[in-house]
Amino acid sequence: MKLTDLTVKSLPIPPRGQKQYHDETVEGFSVRVSQGGSKTFLVMIGRGKRFTIGRYGIITLAQARAAALRLKAQQTLGRVFPEAVTLSSAREQYLSQAYVRPNTREYYISHLLKLKAPNLQDITSREIIRILDRLPSATRTQALASFRPFFKWCIRRNYLDRSPCELLTAEKSSSRDRMLSDEELKAIWNACDCGTFGTIIKLLILTGARKNEIA
Repeated sequence: MKLTDLTVKSLPIPPRGQKQYHDETVEGFSVRVSQGGSKTFLVMIGRGKRFTIGRYGIITLAQARAAALRLKAQQTLGRVFPEAVTLSSAREQYLSQAYVRPNTREYYISHLLKLKAPNLQDITSREIIRILDRLPSATRTQALASFRPFFKWCIRRNYLDRSPCELLTAEKSSSRDRMLSDEELKAIWNACDCGTFGTIIKLLILTGARKNEIA
C-alpha cells in the first residue's frame, strides 16, 4: 500500500503481537503496529538488516520516509549500521559481560528491567523520561545512573548509534534538613544492644557508610 498520514492514523491495532504494513513508494520502508497501539517506522537496509527509524507521533510520515531514503543512500555509500538486537538480548549480554560492582548490581538489574520494548533501538528518550517520571524523586537519579552505562555499552557493541540518555540530566539531590547532634547520637548509641542490629547502628554512626554495605 501507499502509506499516507490518513492510512497510518487509521491502521488497526492487532489484538496480539505486531503487524507490519509496507509502503509501495520507498522499497523496504514500512510501519509496524503493535498491540499496545504504538506505530513504528522501519526500513530494510541491505540483506535483511532492519533499522528502526522512530515512532509515529514523535516523527511524521514525511520525516520517516526521508530518513529511510537517506539511510538507504548511506548504506549504498558503505556506512556501517548498528546491528539489530532485541532489548532482552542486549540486557542479558550487558549483565553477563560488563563489569558491574556487586553492591550496585541489584540496582542495575531492577532498573534495566523497567525498559520495555521488543528491540533495543525502540527505546527513545521519551520512553526513558516516562520511566523516570513514574519513579519517586529519590530513585530517578539512581535509575538514570543505571541506564547510562548500559546504553554506552550498547554503542561500543555497535548496537546503537546514540544513547537515548545523552540529553537527559540527573536531578540535583536535595540536601538533608539537618544532621544529628552529638547528644542525639549518644542517646542512640546507648540505646543499642549488643545484638546484630545494634552493632549495625553503631557501625553506621562510626563509619557513615550505607546501611546495606554494613549489613
